[in-house]
Amino acid sequence: MYSFSKVMGAVALFLCLLSVADSQLQFFDWGTGELVTGGIYKINQGYNLSLVCFYNGKPGGPTITWFRNQIQVLDNMNFIASSITNTSKLSEGVSIEDFRQLFQSSNSISSLMSSYVNGSDIILPDSSIGGHYTCEDGDNLLNLTIVVSSPSGSFSEFYVRMTGLIFSASSVNNKDYDLAVFESRLFTNAVIAGLNASDDPIRTISCSFVPLTAQHFGNQSLDRIECNVREYPPNKQLMLNVAQNIYETINLLVSEDFQELQISEFGFCNESYTTSSVYGNNTWPEIALTSRRTSSSVSRSCNFGCGFVTRICRVTGWDTPDYSRCGVSAETVSIFDINGAFVRDFYTINQGYFFLLFCGIFCKTGEEFKWFDSNGNEVQKLTEFINSSFTLVNDGIRLLNEELSISDFKGLYSQQFIGRTYLISYIDLRRESELILPGISISGSYTCRSSSGNYSQTVSVSTKNPSGPFTQFFFRFTAFFINISLTDVEDKDYKLEVLEANIFNEAVVDSFNATINPIRKIYCHFVPLMEEDVTGDRVECDVREYPPNSSFVAIVWQNISTFISDTDNNAFQSIVMSVTGFCSQSQTESLDFGVHTWSESVGNTILALPCGNHPMINVTRMCQTNGVGWENPDYSQCETNTCENDTIVTNRGTFQWPVTPVESLAFLTCPHGPIGARAIRQCRRNGAWDTHDISNCADPRITAEFASIADTNVTLENVVQIVQNLSNIVMLASQPGDQNENNLRNVSSLLIQTANLFSSPNVIIMLSTEDVSMV
Repeated sequence: MYSFSKVMGAVALFLCLLSVADSQLQFFDWGTGELVTGGIYKINQGYNLSLVCFYNGKPGGPTITWFRNQIQVLDNMNFIASSITNTSKLSEGVSIEDFRQLFQSSNSISSLMSSYVNGSDIILPDSSIGGHYTCEDGDNLLNLTIVVSSPSGSFSEFYVRMTGLIFSASSVNNKDYDLAVFESRLFTNAVIAGLNASDDPIRTISCSFVPLTAQHFGNQSLDRIECNVREYPPNKQLMLNVAQNIYETINLLVSEDFQELQISEFGFCNESYTTSSVYGNNTWPEIALTSRRTSSSVSRSCNFGCGFVTRICRVTGWDTPDYSRCGVSAETVSIFDINGAFVRDFYTINQGYFFLLFCGIFCKTGEEFKWFDSNGNEVQKLTEFINSSFTLVNDGIRLLNEELSISDFKGLYSQQFIGRTYLISYIDLRRESELILPGISISGSYTCRSSSGNYSQTVSVSTKNPSGPFTQFFFRFTAFFINISLTDVEDKDYKLEVLEANIFNEAVVDSFNATINPIRKIYCHFVPLMEEDVTGDRVECDVREYPPNSSFVAIVWQNISTFISDTDNNAFQSIVMSVTGFCSQSQTESLDFGVHTWSESVGNTILALPCGNHPMINVTRMCQTNGVGWENPDYSQCETNTCENDTIVTNRGTFQWPVTPVESLAFLTCPHGPIGARAIRQCRRNGAWDTHDISNCADPRITAEFASIADTNVTLENVVQIVQNLSNIVMLASQPGDQNENNLRNVSSLLIQTANLFSSPNVIIMLSTEDVSMV
């Protein structure tokens, strides 16, 4: 008996012997693995290009060579040898632009034309590579037009900055070369990973060196780099989709880690220095314009006069310094906020942000100031409040006094210095990281008054409460507070408030202006431990931004992850983030269906556990989104023990499946044979039918095709068509039911006819004396 695999092999071999394709030049896209046809190849500007010109079926011959406008494309190895010296420096007169063209590596079989590659060094091409190309071997020629799609119109963009040692990005001792390689690898591995090089959207990257900040002046070997990433047409998800890839990829490209990674939707202002013969010299810090904050105001003291000079960072760069507040009267009481912005009669701050106002006469000494509330009472002094709130015990540990609660730490306090006084939310100035964010009750009227009573200034404080739609994500972690050094107070609620405030200040609103949109919020609380946690405390934090912002999650979660990893070793475990929220581990009990323990889960997840009455059937429960919690368990599947009648009509017949007990198999005789073959279907444990297996049943149409072709008389005139038809039918017979004995006999009969035909003496003589075409 013939095996079906041998039949297919015999048919394929027979067809192969009937024709031999002519050898010819062809193009192959190395990036996609596809042949290039039609004479045109499209590629997005700045994307990596790798095209192979090769012979199809012809071994050896003259070297295959690429030409552009009849000029031979540069050989890659020759270019490297002439452009990079033995000391790994660029040869004199060579610039980075010379590397942004196409190069070839050729032999007698194929020629690869690609953008610049030297080991792990790659440099992407520019837009000038478009044009007419030919691939030649001396006798044959194949034309190709490369069309470069240049981006135009509107786009989305963001910026990323980092500090590190760029020289480790490549094998060449040249910073411009290092940057070009770094840019190209970052673009390929993180920005366009998974995108087609010839379709929309088009993404671009442009990296450049920017000035180091003041903190790096002692280490001039470091480099500060800015990269601008764009997508045409606009895509609101660009930063969300790409930023995380950049974070994960960037330190894989160099041997030394990059630090101080910052991402901004609107760009940066470089650290800069200004001079004024009237008001003095000022250093302005690097500013990141994040999210919807398209400008940022910075204030500095007027060195040669009273008051403050301010300067605004915009998307176009720094404005000219504003010296209008310098030289104020020596008799004027002034109030400023934490950013150094001048405050007059009203001050509005985003709810839950760190609060600080300070006042005084800044060109007059000898006066002390105090803050008073709207009832005329002196605002409680911060130092006195701290000293009265804790009891010191052994080993420097402090205990929170019993009469106090966390809400007592969410007000405003005063702190005096010579010539000025601060109105401030809770912070222990002796312990820099020990702060607690203010509550909503800080609104009211506050007066800054001199000790003499001769000078005063009143300001009305209000909080801006977030409302409307927002972007949100949640994260959870198991905290071991004994290992967290942010505070020495032995109280879990207090420690959690301090931790929440540090995460908020350092990772959520770092460098944000507290008085304008967007408003960001954080709320952390204890949740039940997971089953695998033995000790520690499980914490969940809800982080939001009003109004919605598509880049919020990617940027802030990366900041939080970095903060957590840098805070204390072994202080945090089992860290997980979800944009759909969480459900805590919980237990449900049903008299009919048993007790079930549901593990901690992310929102929009359905868990399934065995029913108590039917262990092979599941009860399900959904964790709802956005922290809403668990739905009630769904026990409906626990109540079934059979699969119902079900009729299915297919090309292999009609199958009427009877009522069947769960977790058992049902069998039906195949309607159209072969003899003894059966269809199989399982009744699953939840009372639902599984997909049927009818592969052992014959398809009557295929059976008819085999029978019909077996009755055909094979002649020299129709043998090619018959074998082609047989091949097509064999390809259709992919299921065991069609590979039955009757069909195999029919194939065997046809092959025997074919063999007899070609063994006929008359046919043999004719084939030996004449050219016979069988194409």
